[in-house]
This record gives sequence, C-alpha cells and structure tokens, in this order.
Amino acid sequence: MDSSKLMLLFDVIVLMLGFYILFQARAMKINQEVPSLFVSPSEMRQCRNKKGFILSLYPKANIFGIVDIIFGLEGVYNDGISAMNESMVQLNEVVNIIVLLIFVAVWIWFSVQLRKAKEEFF
Repeated sequence: MDSSKLMLLFDVIVLMLGFYILFQARAMKINQEVPSLFVSPSEMRQCRNKKGFILSLYPKANIFGIVDIIFGLEGVYNDGISAMNESMVQLNEVVNIIVLLIFVAVWIWFSVQLRKAKEEFF
C-alpha cells in the first residue's frame, strides 16, 4: 500500500471516529449513560454526579466530534478525491497544516476538559 492510500485510509478512520463520537455523545444525553468511549465502567462507579458529568461533557464531545469530522473530510478530499481527479483544486500544505493544528488543539482541549470534569464529578 503506497503512502497516499495509507493517508486516505487514516482520513476515513478519523472521519468515522468523528461520527462515532457524535453518536456516542447523543446516546449519552438520551440514555443518561456515559459510554466507555469517554470513561471506563469501573471509573463510572466512582462518579458522584452522573447527570452533571453528562451535562458537562456533552457539548464538549460534540465540538470534538465536529472538528474530527471536518479534519477527516478535509483529508478525504485532499488525499482522495482531488488527488484522483486532476481537474479539482487540491488544498495547499498551509491549509493542511492549519486544519491539522486545529484538530490537535481541539483534541488536547477535549482531553483537558474531560480530565477537569472527572476531577469535578468523581
């Protein structure tokens, strides 16, 4: 498998992860159960305020999921669609780096917010 196909595979996985995060966040809000994607079941048994934890985590998980989807879509477009069709405009490296930095920044932000919520509600 050459590097361009490997990058396209990575982009598709990231895109699917974004949809999975949104799906799990919505299910968490509806069912009032925190999925193991965010917190392990053994950790959840120590939660003092599950409802508060869910209310705190839900919007942050949505933001992370949406940014994840945008990052995945940008990668699928750039590494897959525009690379295979020469008539389409390929995004330049500056755009790729900016989108990557935003993705990493939001990932770090979400991790910090998850840790803070655990400190507050556990």
